[in-house]
Amino acid sequence: MIKQLSILVLLSLSAGCNSVPPKPSDPAAVTAKAKPAAKPVQVAAKKPAPEKIYDLTHLRPKNHKAIATKYIKTRLKDPSSAQIKVGELKSVTCLGFDGVETDKSKMPKIKVMTADLAVNAKNDHGAYTGNKTYRYHFDDSFIIGQTDLYNSRFSDVCTIGINDPVMKRAK
Repeated sequence: MIKQLSILVLLSLSAGCNSVPPKPSDPAAVTAKAKPAAKPVQVAAKKPAPEKIYDLTHLRPKNHKAIATKYIKTRLKDPSSAQIKVGELKSVTCLGFDGVETDKSKMPKIKVMTADLAVNAKNDHGAYTGNKTYRYHFDDSFIIGQTDLYNSRFSDVCTIGINDPVMKRAK
C-alpha cells in the first residue's frame, strides 16, 4: 500500500510539469506581432521669461539740483555751512529694496534718473566732515530714493520698493 501511495504521489507531482504550453483560445493572438515600445518624448528646456525692468526714467525733474540741495539742507545740523556739489542727471538701473528682501536675485530691477551729490558740512564741533558722496533717485519733482555708496555690498541697491507709490507710474 505504501508503494502504491508513493507512486500515486509521484504521478501527481509529475503531472504539473507538462512541457507542452497550452494553446491560446484566440487564434489572432498567435499571429499578431508585438507592438514596438513608444519612443520617449523629449521636452525642450523652458527658456526663462525676460526679466521685467520697471522704467521710471520718463519722470525727469526740471531742476534736480534745486530739489537735491533743498533736501540735503533739511537734514544737516548747520545747513548754512553746507558745500554741495550736484552732478548731472543720468539714467541708472538699480535693484529695488523694500526694507525686507535681502536676496538680490529676488529684488526688482528699476531704471531711474539719478544724480550723485558731494556734501561737505560742519558737524557738532564746528569742523567740516569732508566730502560725503550720495546717489539720489528722482521722479519729476521729488527725491524718491537713494543708494548707499559706502557699502559696496549694496551699491547697486536703491531704496525704492516695489510697493512704493511711484512704482504705479513705471512703464
